[in-house]
Amino acid sequence: MRLTTIVKPFQAGNILIMPFTNIEDIKEPRIIINDVEAIPENAVKHDARVDIMDPNTRKRCFLVEHVLGPLRLVGITNAKVSGVDKVWNFLRPEHRFAYSLGLGPEFVVGEEDGTQRPGLEALVNQMSDYVVKTKCKVYKSVAREVIYENIDPFGYKGRIVISPRNPGEGITLNVRLFKNSLENLLITEDGLQDKELLKRILRARTPYLIGLEAEEALHHAVGDVVADIVGLGGLTDVAVSVELNFFYHALTVGAIKKAQFVKEVEEC
Repeated sequence: MRLTTIVKPFQAGNILIMPFTNIEDIKEPRIIINDVEAIPENAVKHDARVDIMDPNTRKRCFLVEHVLGPLRLVGITNAKVSGVDKVWNFLRPEHRFAYSLGLGPEFVVGEEDGTQRPGLEALVNQMSDYVVKTKCKVYKSVAREVIYENIDPFGYKGRIVISPRNPGEGITLNVRLFKNSLENLLITEDGLQDKELLKRILRARTPYLIGLEAEEALHHAVGDVVADIVGLGGLTDVAVSVELNFFYHALTVGAIKKAQFVKEVEEC
């Protein structure tokens, strides 16, 4: 797939999405949040949310799944992201944690209302003004099928299978969250192909606020799966089939940390 970046800043809720200064930095899918690289080895918490931390600076970003998933769903593979919140809300545990580390509220990059990223809807409607496809074509998959299972603290079993696909075939998703499921979702270099579903995902609130059996919870979970598997892993061509449990980031990030990757680069 051709890598896609943003060409001028775009604010979506409490984050500012910016381009890379040097186009030569774009050699593979790469998202940097508050100067912390979103890669599996930087994921330091993955249960009810996903946090990443730079091992050298110790900077920590909270709720990064609500950045990574939406960006990849709209088709952006490469961007620098900064949080813009300036006001503390100590009712939020992430804010209390950030404060205890001497960080500012801008390091909490998830929306307060638990939605994925509804502010990106405006970008979807004007992609040609903000987004450019580079000449660089990268195909990244898993070296071999990954099967990962776990049992959450409440006794619910989760299971995920990540299978390699051929270069250029894109990402397919089958996602089940308790009684609800979505199948045969396709993500290409243009993002999620079903644009109406994309908008519902961007607006969807977390299951931890609305309950696990609501259809909206499934839509939110799809965004989280994309964040953890596609965003953190930087993948372009895999088939994902997952049965989620309660603290499902332990399942999805656990799987991507276990995976080995293969990459093919053209025309960079």
